[in-house]
Amino acid sequence: MADIPHIIFGLHDHGVCSAQTVATNPYVHRHIKSYFGGVLAEESSAIFARYDADGLNYLQTGGL
Repeated sequence: MADIPHIIFGLHDHGVCSAQTVATNPYVHRHIKSYFGGVLAEESSAIFARYDADGLNYLQTGGL
């Protein structure tokens, strides 16, 4: 753990389930005070699609 207490990101990765890890893993939960995703999600998607459309599809579907 890097002792980063707040995580804020633009695009959810539906294959990773990191929100579940933060909520259920006591070690991780103890270090992370706030976890917010989807900040500027549309803008993040547009940038991601511009450079890696297949990667964006993977993030949005969880690899299904």
